[in-house]
Amino acid sequence: MSKGSFLLSGIVWVLLGVPTLLLAQSDTVSSSGVTIVSSFRPSLKETPKISFAAPALASDTSRPVLPYQVPDQQLLLGYTVRSFQPLAYAIDTARPFTNRSFVKAGYGNLRNPYLGAGLDLGDGISKGLSLTGRYFSLTQHPEARDMRFYRLGEVKADGYRQFKNSPLRLSSAIGFRNEAINHNLAYDTTRALTTFPSDSLRQQFTLFSAVVRLSTTSPIASGISFSPAVKLYQFFDQRKNTETNVQLQAPLQKQIGQSWMVQTLFSLSWLRYTHTTGLLLPFGNTDTTVSNTLLSITPSIRYQQEQFQLQAGVSPTWNQDRFAALPQLALSYSLPGKTATLLAGWNARWIQNSYRELASLNPWMWAPAPLRTSQLTERYIGLKGQLKPRFGYDVRFLYNTITTQPLFLNDTSRSPSSAFQLVYEDRLNQLQLHAQLSYRVADHFTLSSQLLFNHFFGLRTQQEAWGLLPFDWQTSVRVALTDQLWLQSDLVLFSGAMNRNAFKNNTRAKGAADLNAGLSFRVNRSLQLWAQFNNLFNQPYQRWNQNPVFGFNCSGGIVFSFNEKKNP
Repeated sequence: MSKGSFLLSGIVWVLLGVPTLLLAQSDTVSSSGVTIVSSFRPSLKETPKISFAAPALASDTSRPVLPYQVPDQQLLLGYTVRSFQPLAYAIDTARPFTNRSFVKAGYGNLRNPYLGAGLDLGDGISKGLSLTGRYFSLTQHPEARDMRFYRLGEVKADGYRQFKNSPLRLSSAIGFRNEAINHNLAYDTTRALTTFPSDSLRQQFTLFSAVVRLSTTSPIASGISFSPAVKLYQFFDQRKNTETNVQLQAPLQKQIGQSWMVQTLFSLSWLRYTHTTGLLLPFGNTDTTVSNTLLSITPSIRYQQEQFQLQAGVSPTWNQDRFAALPQLALSYSLPGKTATLLAGWNARWIQNSYRELASLNPWMWAPAPLRTSQLTERYIGLKGQLKPRFGYDVRFLYNTITTQPLFLNDTSRSPSSAFQLVYEDRLNQLQLHAQLSYRVADHFTLSSQLLFNHFFGLRTQQEAWGLLPFDWQTSVRVALTDQLWLQSDLVLFSGAMNRNAFKNNTRAKGAADLNAGLSFRVNRSLQLWAQFNNLFNQPYQRWNQNPVFGFNCSGGIVFSFNEKKNP
């Protein structure tokens, strides 16, 4: 082969080998990796929107009924309206009145002047002081044997202090009271009028009093509330019979949960009474001094649910050398509908009779020679509630047993026979119906009534229950005739008590009806006019035998108030 041929054949092989080499480098196996083949395509869906379109209201032509309940307007079921008298407004030491500084004056047909004044100091929140005083008298038939005379003068100061950032409240009160009333001689035929010494025709009583109390306005730590108080009374008459009484009372209670409460009451009363018995010549008057101490501790526990309440306890009591454990039990159950509540109870307590309290019941009594302690045991069942938001009632049937019950018997052994001597009944049983009714329309109309039926039986040492009323009904109404004019009226009905007349015969006194009315007209914020009409039936009835009350009498005057601009 020639050199040219060899060169040509080499060129041909080169041309043929290059494509072959290129094909050899191209592999049918796919390169490394993951190939995903899918029809899914990620996308964000639109969020559905909530439709707030309100549907059309259904047509209703009927009148809708919207029931509601008016809150109870009767804050206190046993509330008793004070008698409308031409006297200064009574002060409550727990809540002294504010902006009540005033001067009150008047005069009446029975030679009865009236003068009263009050001064109120302090801010009414953290501290306060109230000063009041009054004087009035009545005289009827001054020249006759049945002359009737009454005089009253008193001064009182009440103050309180609320501790800063504390629920403790300190309150105190001091007072002076002088009262005089004469014996009636119309029924006394034993002696001439001129033969009576002047001090024998008139009873005069003087009282000094003081009270200090520390109380909590709200429960302190651990839900404890307390209100200890110390009271002092100094009482005497024109015959030098004197009495000193010191009382200590310390109530304490603690709330446990929502249903339980523990209570205790510590009570201590010390009484010293000096009685002038007569003349022992040549040494003067002879005096008899008696001391009496009464101590009691009354722990109790109270359980209360929505419809049921139970309070039970016992009261260990010591009096001189005597001891008794007295029961304390009270039950109440609310009937369905909450319009009535059933009541039941059994309670007992000792009563320390004092010259001061007995003379307030019967001012024509002689100074008592003995002062003894009584024991009262009462058992009752009853029903109270409200028929409507404005009408409330409380009716109870009681069976009481009283030992050493004080009674008032006409002293026919000496003159004047219109006076009474104090006697005691060893044991007296009493059946009583006690009913209280009240009706109130906001501040425009208020009516309250109290009814008492008494039946006394089982007496051992006395022939009758001298001086105790078998029937007593008292009703009071207050009406706002206009925004400036108010009417207050009181009606008293009672049947007479058993007594002994000058001939030593046992008789029952006549019953009586006594109607009083008063008007009050506010001219402006500072000036007020008042008028009072008593015994409108003009009946000289005798609540206490041979001592008739005043006949028809009327009085009127003005009241000028200060600081009234502070009140809207």
